[in-house]
Amino acid sequence: MCLFIPFVAIALICIQALFLLAGATIAKIEMATFWQAVGVVVVGAIGGGAVHLALAGTEIGMILAPFAAFLLEVLVAMAVFDTTFVKALIACVIAWALSLAVLFALFLFMALGG
Repeated sequence: MCLFIPFVAIALICIQALFLLAGATIAKIEMATFWQAVGVVVVGAIGGGAVHLALAGTEIGMILAPFAAFLLEVLVAMAVFDTTFVKALIACVIAWALSLAVLFALFLFMALGG
């Protein structure tokens, strides 16, 4: 069972990278590659987790931590894709929305007895 966890983690990183790449395509970010998207997902997740841990200890931090982590991911996407803040923001919002849509579809499938 423990050997299965790294494969699931790699699969989830790849899926999120595909969502980010789709967002980058819609935002018209030129020359965005899958491996750049993987880098954004990994660095954004590590940095976002660190920001979340740093801010979550305070009362206001519980509210601000997710927004700060998302902003950090946008900044990482901006640097890695070498694009503007607005295009990186659009790509990250689209990736986030696609993730939620797939999650909602899976929950709906499971709730309907799939």
